[in-house]
Amino acid sequence: MKQLRVGWHSFRKSFTLVGWLYIGKLILALIFTLPLLAAVNASLDNSAYSSVLLRSWSLEVITELIHRHQEALPAFVAVLIFYSMAVFVFRQFLNGGIYHTFKSGIRLNVRTFFAASGGLFRGNLIISLFMLLVYFVLAVASQLVASFVPADIAGHYGAAGFTEMFVHLACLYVFLIAGSILSDILRFRLAAHPEEKFLQQLRPAFNFYFRRFVKLNSIYYLYFLPMAIFWVIIEYLALAVTGGLANIVGVFLELVLFQLCSFARTGQSLLFVATVGPMAQAAFPGHMERPVSDEVSLD
Repeated sequence: MKQLRVGWHSFRKSFTLVGWLYIGKLILALIFTLPLLAAVNASLDNSAYSSVLLRSWSLEVITELIHRHQEALPAFVAVLIFYSMAVFVFRQFLNGGIYHTFKSGIRLNVRTFFAASGGLFRGNLIISLFMLLVYFVLAVASQLVASFVPADIAGHYGAAGFTEMFVHLACLYVFLIAGSILSDILRFRLAAHPEEKFLQQLRPAFNFYFRRFVKLNSIYYLYFLPMAIFWVIIEYLALAVTGGLANIVGVFLELVLFQLCSFARTGQSLLFVATVGPMAQAAFPGHMERPVSDEVSLD
């Protein structure tokens, strides 16, 4: 398909962006996880349950940690909220540069990328707050749809409870993916016409999405399904490695495997954005600034 070839070409031109975004995610994750792991290790030292962590995650370990240090749970929740807010704000800032890059179809230099990030930050923040409401509505709608699916749709084989849970999760994911595609379209519209107010951007974005609903969702799943299969394989290997190597080597290899999965997810997301970019460029013509030739390139 021509659209896929154009999207792949656009993705290749800005491939280094995948690496930089992944590094940013990794740094934020390490800032959060390293102090937490150090605190857990110190709290469970010389504990009867500490060795369990080398083989698998255990509810007994978490229970003991909370029992011995009752202040740990509120502190963990506070840190988790702070981390989530930091990642949320950081992502909204970068969204401006990302969607401006793939909307323009050119490799942006560092100055132009961050200028677009700052200039579109407020608009992307508004879109994200709006999408929180949309995701809530979609989540409720997905569970209503799932409730009409018979619990014994898979026959009498296996556990009926597992089948029902799988159906509900599958419906939820399908609806949320549809919402994420709408979010991408809104951000492309913002990148094309940053001077418009948010309510003015809704109708063109919705028209663009629903006229190409099947095509956009097909492209997304074409990129998503291989990544999902890779994700399942990584999960299986991580469990096998952690259980087979009950030492720090197993934990380290598990971390490496999950980082590969995170990198694949980042690439899959940007590949879809790169594929939709030329379509949005044709549907939302705007004033695009080209980078100055003497500035430092992202490459």
